[in-house]
Amino acid sequence: MRICFVSREVAGIRGGGIGTYVSEAAKALSARGHEVWLLIADPGPDLRPALQKLEGFHRIVEIPQVDWYDGRNDPDREEAQSLYFANPHYGHALLVHRKLQELDVRFDYVEFADYEAEGLVAIREQRFFRSYGDTLLGLKIHSPMWECYFYDDQWHRATVETRHQCLHEEELIRRWPYVTAASANYRDAVCERLRVDSDRIPVIHYPMSPGASDLAPPAPRRRLEDLRFLYFGRIEPRKGVLELITAFRQLPGLQLDLVGGDADTPLGESLTESLQRDLPDHIRLHGAVPRPQMLERLREADVVILPSRLENWPNTCIEAMTANRVVVGSRHGGMAEMIEHGRSGFLVDGRDPADIVRVIREDLGGALDRLDAIGRAAGERIRGLSDPDRFVDELEAWITAQRADWQAAGDRPAKTSASRLVSVVVPFYRDRDTIDETIDSAIAQDHPDLEILIVDDGSPLEDATEILARQAAKDPRVRVIRKPNGGLGTARNRGIAEARGEYLLFCDADNVLRPEYASTGLLVLDRHPDLMFVIPWAQFFEGDRRRQKRGIYNAVPIDRATSLVLNRFGDAGSMFRTALFRDYGIAYDEELTGIEDWCLWIDIHARGLEGAHLPRVLYDYRVRSDSMLSTQSLPILTELTGRLIARHFDARSEAERDVLMSVNEYWGRHFAWHQQTLAAGTRGVGDKASPMPMSLGPRKLRHALVDELARIARGIPGATRLATGFAHWILRRTGRPVSRS
Repeated sequence: MRICFVSREVAGIRGGGIGTYVSEAAKALSARGHEVWLLIADPGPDLRPALQKLEGFHRIVEIPQVDWYDGRNDPDREEAQSLYFANPHYGHALLVHRKLQELDVRFDYVEFADYEAEGLVAIREQRFFRSYGDTLLGLKIHSPMWECYFYDDQWHRATVETRHQCLHEEELIRRWPYVTAASANYRDAVCERLRVDSDRIPVIHYPMSPGASDLAPPAPRRRLEDLRFLYFGRIEPRKGVLELITAFRQLPGLQLDLVGGDADTPLGESLTESLQRDLPDHIRLHGAVPRPQMLERLREADVVILPSRLENWPNTCIEAMTANRVVVGSRHGGMAEMIEHGRSGFLVDGRDPADIVRVIREDLGGALDRLDAIGRAAGERIRGLSDPDRFVDELEAWITAQRADWQAAGDRPAKTSASRLVSVVVPFYRDRDTIDETIDSAIAQDHPDLEILIVDDGSPLEDATEILARQAAKDPRVRVIRKPNGGLGTARNRGIAEARGEYLLFCDADNVLRPEYASTGLLVLDRHPDLMFVIPWAQFFEGDRRRQKRGIYNAVPIDRATSLVLNRFGDAGSMFRTALFRDYGIAYDEELTGIEDWCLWIDIHARGLEGAHLPRVLYDYRVRSDSMLSTQSLPILTELTGRLIARHFDARSEAERDVLMSVNEYWGRHFAWHQQTLAAGTRGVGDKASPMPMSLGPRKLRHALVDELARIARGIPGATRLATGFAHWILRRTGRPVSRS
């Protein structure tokens, strides 16, 4: 088979667990005659030579890093950067898809990691358009971003972009059927959170080539105090370090060494520095050490203790068991499958210091005369679980079965509706100079079965009747609907009521539909009858037909938790099944003019209705100088958002609604000055002001302000403390973590 791994990480270049898996999987597969490729983000000139020398890969293909401040000489990179509301991860996913298409190589299997959703664009393309033909695209559950942040006590520090990235990962796990996992326990934890059937996701353990270890297992001991305990890995909360130290405070006679790199506390400080302030003498933190030195420490240890809060299939445990050490591992995650309690190691509840103490005193303490047998059993067990041939056999069988399933799915006819009529709804108010191009784009759709409804929203133009009569004369499918007054919401609702089609395509009178929009939307909705709408990418532009491009808007997942932060769910340019409105009682909120689309998406999400985000530009959005996106004042938006909360948030409790109201009011009023910055053009058009702190102010501007204050203070005697205090006040108010440094 020809197999491609897409990974930001690979052992020897960057990264840890995922990178080691990719490296070992490549060696195992190539040893069995498979052709293995690697698609990886360019690691830079210093590491590029070493990258090309990695073993196990037939070919290594690099793609440019999405750097928001460079890349002017690379058109693809520039376009990835221009994804208007995207973060760098989304831009990277676009480059991954394009590079795979450019290679023009038929792979049997392409595998992506879940973390950072590198496969988002490629998998969406395959799911909706079969852009990769019979190639099987697979997703591996390694360590979703949510689990990393949550079990590291960092979720409160996650940015809006991070939360959206989590939603992208979760979309793939929920929606894509071709998913594998390395650990049943870790898979089950992720699936329980996402309410996904875990039985559909098979377990294929990571391969490793340990061979026969030359390390003798620990010798039997008479006392616990004679044992040398070692923890190695990152010093971070999700690894169970805090619980481990708490437990060993109750075991003053036992020596514990912790070796690994630093991480942050929940307040953004150095965790290692924080722990060092009050650490008893029998617990020692050593920091990160070179690998040869780490292996020497492992050789000297009797017991390796890894009490993670939740971990997948950790390399640290594999290495320790391979070295015939006695491992005390966590019950939460893959170690519960690696270790047989009391036979090839011991298991603890890594989230409970009391259980760690109990297992060490009672279970480990009761097996001191069997330490050598337990160490040997650990080595034998992990060599069996991580056997490269076993991995290849299981992956080959899974790929063969799933490719057959994917090919069969392509042969099944799509479920088309009885009617193919698409109703294009175009509200008209004062768009004299743009309505011609808009209606022409609707008439030019390559799907002919449509009606075009122009809703006259009480236009103040004196020649509105003449303009609309000219539009109606262009094509018999054009119909003008008169409505005396109201706003965009009333125009949309009137269009919905008058539409005869089973599908609705909304287009504003200053924007343009691509010719293939209606047919593409129908293709997706026919293939996926459970979806109620599609949202494509939209190309922003300024001016007339010359099209000065301003960037690409990509719709993000609909999520109640982030919907109040930024409105990124445009309804203009979206295509719906008419049943969404007529069967579920959904309508535009006509009172909340300006954010009626915001209300619409919140109501859709509340009813659990699903849609598709298409990774193709099907809609051109004209940015005007008087666009509401760039001119709406923050105080007005704050009032509108308050009404949105009151009318559309079915709060779980009155207290929750009160909190939302209070936060909306506080941030909206306290940072009214920020809207002036937006109006002055320091941020891009289309970045709607937010009442929440995560999106306030250019980050670089805030950081530069703090740095400048510190620089000035250093030159004025006695001013340092005052300036530092003021800087910390700014950072606390603008969402940047406060550090003691």
